Parts: sequence; C-alpha cells; structure tokens
Amino acid sequence: MKKMIFLVLIITVLFVPSAFAQFRLDLGADVIVSAGIKNSGLDDDPTVDVISNYVIPIPEATFSYQFPVGPVNLGAGLQFYTAILESITWPMVFAELDLSPVVVSIKTGGLGFLIFGLVSNSFTGDVLVSDLNAAYKLGKSFRLGLGAKIITGNDLDISSVPYIFYISGRFSTTF
Repeated sequence: MKKMIFLVLIITVLFVPSAFAQFRLDLGADVIVSAGIKNSGLDDDPTVDVISNYVIPIPEATFSYQFPVGPVNLGAGLQFYTAILESITWPMVFAELDLSPVVVSIKTGGLGFLIFGLVSNSFTGDVLVSDLNAAYKLGKSFRLGLGAKIITGNDLDISSVPYIFYISGRFSTTF
C-alpha cells in the first residue's frame, strides 16, 4: 500500500505541473546604460567602462516553457539577442516572482551558443550569462524594467567579470 501511495505521489508531482504549464514568448529590447569589465587585477581603476557615451538598444526574444509554483513561475527555453546582421542564442532557465504589478526575474544560461547571420557558428564552453531584472507591468503584457547581466565561467579569467546594466522594455505573452 505504501508503494502505491508513493507511486501516485511521484506521478502527481511529475505530471500535474505540466497540465498547468504554458509556452511563453517575450519580445523587446534592452537599452544598455553601462557596460564594462570589473577587473580586480588593476590597481588604479578597478572598473573599465566600455560604452558610457552611447545608447545602444539590443533587440531580444525569449521562447520558453513555464509552469507556475504559487506566485513563482519556473521555466526553461532559449534566449535570443540580435544585432540585425548577427544573432546569438543559448539555452537558459529562469525563476520569476510575480507580485503584480512588479515582476522580479532571474535567468541563467549558456554552456552552448549558436551564432547565425552573416557568420554562422556554434560553440560550447563553460560560460554562463546571468541576468537579474525588476520590471513594472504597464497593462497586461508590457513590462518596463531595470536589469543587470554578468558573464562568468571557468573559460573566463576569474579576475575579470564583464557586466551590463540596462533598461528593458518587453512584451510577454503566454499561449
């Protein structure tokens, strides 16, 4: 009897969340406010800012499969960024806390990258792109927010950590 209850419990845990899962598409742009490399090896200037004088919007899209766990949405999918002639994508996972109208999300992904456009290539490596974003919902699907990304991994020099601070605007829809 205990084995039967355990089996029913396992089946419930594995298959009930998928009944409430949804595909999700986020389309928008990240406008880079500041980007640089934090280098602990430099004595004089520990931060090198690479684009403080330019406004660079970067179109982005996320296609994912999400499922709710209370007020938190968990999911996995693909993250896309494009510079029109060149694009890059990588797998990612995310957790999102929806406290309407404020939404806080954290994503991490990488380890395998696909570049396509004028030059097409794919590569793998121990590189992770982590993203923390806080957004305010304007209407049902549009979100305006602030975020930060860092790039880490064993394939990178541990004393140098690339970072990006950005303003985001994106439409988020489920189907």
